[in-house]
Order: sequence, then C-alpha cells, then structure tokens
Amino acid sequence: MATDPLSLPWRVGRHVPRHIYVQLGAGPNDEDRYIGTLETPELAAEACAGHNARLSPNPAVALANAAIREAFARE
Repeated sequence: MATDPLSLPWRVGRHVPRHIYVQLGAGPNDEDRYIGTLETPELAAEACAGHNARLSPNPAVALANAAIREAFARE
C-alpha cells in the first residue's frame, strides 16, 4: 500500500472535524495518519473533497465528497 499522503484519500476527523487524516483503509479507522488541523470544519471538508477529487474521477469518491460537504452544511 502506498504511504505517500498525496496518493491516498483524505478524511476529516471523526471526533474533531477540523483535523485531516490520510485514510489508510477502506473506511475511517484508528490507524489513519493525522495530517493537520484547519481553522474550521468547513475548510477541512473542502480540503479533503478537493484533494480526493484530484485522486480519482470515481463516482464513489464524488458521492463521499458530497456527503462530507452536506454534513457540514447542516451544522
């Protein structure tokens, strides 16, 4: 498995949504690698969505990014 953070999907933190992690498995887990913290959850979600969109034109990635944005739009 690649370990370069730029070649793997990113996600926001489960408990602190301002944190960004490199997602190492099929879904969020405790083994994901912490990258950093942004000012707001919305900025973190946008950073993850933008990065993940560049990784793959896969429709599943687009749906995941939309879910991230929607979750923070409701707050």
